[in-house]
Amino acid sequence: MEYVGKYEYTKTPVYITEIDAEGKEQKVLDHYKHSYTQQTGELRKGGIEWGLKQVLPLYNDLDIHFAGQFKVPIRQLSPIDEYSYEPLGTSTIQPTSPHTVTLKADVDADTYGGLTDEVTVVAVLDAKGELTLTASLTAHSEYIMEAVMKPNGKLEQLLVPSSHGASGSYETKPVRWTLDRIVKKEAADEETP
Repeated sequence: MEYVGKYEYTKTPVYITEIDAEGKEQKVLDHYKHSYTQQTGELRKGGIEWGLKQVLPLYNDLDIHFAGQFKVPIRQLSPIDEYSYEPLGTSTIQPTSPHTVTLKADVDADTYGGLTDEVTVVAVLDAKGELTLTASLTAHSEYIMEAVMKPNGKLEQLLVPSSHGASGSYETKPVRWTLDRIVKKEAADEETP
């Protein structure tokens, strides 16, 4: 699974009128206006938009992170140009993590040896982008599995605008997660430090 922040970039020339040596008016390029407008990011799996985003809306938390730390790459800055940034409306909202989802396999219990119990999964995305998934059987909460997923880099280095010159739609570098560890826990472990 991967997330990309999305934004629209517009570069608009700003002209001023000058009088040339012959007394004629002419328009001269003075500077550019650079506008960045954040769009809703995208969760993808294998390059295809992930269909479960309504079930586990982690992209909202990542959009909030992207909005909060947005900055124009230094290599693009010009001392005479104007820059503006319009984040999504979610930029003033705190991340909604943890997310809780209850799942149940829609299969024949005999075929899968009774593995049709309802499972509750709690997903927590921390400020560094580390994702912790804790799953337990809803009817038997003492059976717990926890997986920790690490991002492929620091979010502040991945969720930045790319260098470009033309107006258009762009996305950040992808944030990808890989399994760091998976452990079986006992319910009592939850209470011990």
